[in-house]
Amino acid sequence: MSGVMKTCVIKFIRKGTGISRTETEYAQNQSSTTAPTSGWNVNPPTWQNGYYIWQRIKFTYTDNSYSYSNAVCISGGNGISSVTEHYLATSASSGVTKNTSGWTTTVQTVTTTKKYLWNYETTTYTDGSTVDTTPVIIGVYGEKGDPGNPGGQGVSISSVTEYYLATSSSSGVTRSTSGWTTSIQTITSTKKYLWNYEKITYSDDSTSYTDPVIIGVYGDKGDPGNPGGQGDPGEQGPQGPTLRVQDWNKCTSNGTVNYNFYQGDVENLSEPYKDVVLYNNNYYSCIKTHSNKSILPTNQTYWQLGDKVELVATNILLATYSLIKNLGAEAIEMKDGNGNVVFYAKGGTLTCKTGVFENVTIKGNLYTPYYNIDTSNIASLATYSYDSTYGFYYYALDLAKTGLNIQINPGTSAPVYISLPANSTYKGAEANILCTNYYVVLRGVYRMNGSSTNVSYVAYNPMLYKGQKIKLKCIYDGGYKWVIDSKSDYTVPESPALIGFGETSLGYYSSGWSVSLVKNFNTCGTGAFTVSRIGDSTYRVYRPSSWTISLTDPSLLISVFGKGYAFSGTSRTSGSPCKATLIDVQSSYFDVVTSDDDTKNDGEFGFTIHYAGRINSYVV
Repeated sequence: MSGVMKTCVIKFIRKGTGISRTETEYAQNQSSTTAPTSGWNVNPPTWQNGYYIWQRIKFTYTDNSYSYSNAVCISGGNGISSVTEHYLATSASSGVTKNTSGWTTTVQTVTTTKKYLWNYETTTYTDGSTVDTTPVIIGVYGEKGDPGNPGGQGVSISSVTEYYLATSSSSGVTRSTSGWTTSIQTITSTKKYLWNYEKITYSDDSTSYTDPVIIGVYGDKGDPGNPGGQGDPGEQGPQGPTLRVQDWNKCTSNGTVNYNFYQGDVENLSEPYKDVVLYNNNYYSCIKTHSNKSILPTNQTYWQLGDKVELVATNILLATYSLIKNLGAEAIEMKDGNGNVVFYAKGGTLTCKTGVFENVTIKGNLYTPYYNIDTSNIASLATYSYDSTYGFYYYALDLAKTGLNIQINPGTSAPVYISLPANSTYKGAEANILCTNYYVVLRGVYRMNGSSTNVSYVAYNPMLYKGQKIKLKCIYDGGYKWVIDSKSDYTVPESPALIGFGETSLGYYSSGWSVSLVKNFNTCGTGAFTVSRIGDSTYRVYRPSSWTISLTDPSLLISVFGKGYAFSGTSRTSGSPCKATLIDVQSSYFDVVTSDDDTKNDGEFGFTIHYAGRINSYVV
């Protein structure tokens, strides 16, 4: 490049002592109130039962001094690991404590001498600590009554079943609340309260229940400690190197061999510049000071490739420099010279509107959405041409505008013919085409003919019906052509299928003509054909109500035929066979006229309807 060399010099002056680095350190001990005095490390320790994890911030300043924030406890607390039930049958109705002898973990039997069954619970936490409840009476032996009529058999406690529920509710819990289990549930920060009630079963199979009570609570995380005070201002430091960004061709075009490039000594501050050059549309940062312009920036001993987006010197204020090697940001936006956004990344979505990607490896699925073509935009996406060989007009699509995934929505039931450009630009390309309404004919498409060892291609213009799609591939076989890909799920339509059939019955009665269908078949969906007499010798047949296809669709073939002998006036004759003629077809019905050899005469007839497409939702 030639021209005037322009060097931009940006100077940053460092004043005072600032913070050059912060680090979060962790340690743990068995106290939730006193911070550890040793064992601090930048890696968080693994949680241990009964231990508390502490955290502090280490501040390192530009003069290499440092200080610490107040340590705070960030995790700890205990969870419930087990609940043990204790039972005691005794004669005492009061004054019983957990230190009274005779307690067992199995239910004891009450008797006439040991009338009172006492119970208390021991809750064991994950740090090994325990809490006992106050003993209470949960059962009493019935006193012997006065002699009287023989009574029923006495009862005793045969079992006690414990129920547990971990929930966020601190009140209002009843036995009807859902979620109770007979095993201890784990309490968490969202389900803080462990509730318990007991089901007592007696020897006569009767039961009673205690009221639910809270027997454990999850410990919340402690409040953060107060932040440390601000450090005193430091003394003003020396000026660091200045970032100097230059065009390589300009700074080396003056013919001199010795041009000084500086790495920017930030330790001893002995160099005036930190040099960055633009070479072959890339930024290079000097990593070793030298004075020889013949050493190109691609020499990795003296230069390091920087980030092409833009060199961001985030620490120049501290007389240091930084190239973007690992960029962490919530959003990245790039604009061109006109202010248009060409690259945008935010929230997991990336949009790139220009640029060249080289040596890119793609893992997973690469999805390209279908480009919709309809009557509103097809004129701007294709060239309208006439095929003199077949005598129809067709649209030659511009794939540079539409892409290779296309959905076509014809706005009319008339045939829409489409062709794709077949040239070297699209060699090896795969195109997916979907028809979303009526049907589309693909002009100039080929299909494979012959065996896998002797392949040839024959011209075949496939027709796509509503809901049908096809995969095409552009190949070179002495010429460029689009062929039906072997992976395509498109199949050639089978022979026309019979989808409707009917025969009429006709008679004249005192009330007039009566016509009905004695045979009425609909092979697609529900509903039936209906028929009515709309005039002399003229009848109208309506399609089933479930059909959505128009009876005027070219893929439908409607045939009618006479049945039996024609009527003479209102009486059936025996010498003139009835003939039927289809005279009109509309979207939902068709009209038929019956006659004998020469004139119109009322008579009976039948009809068939065949469909040349694929029977799918397009019919019904």
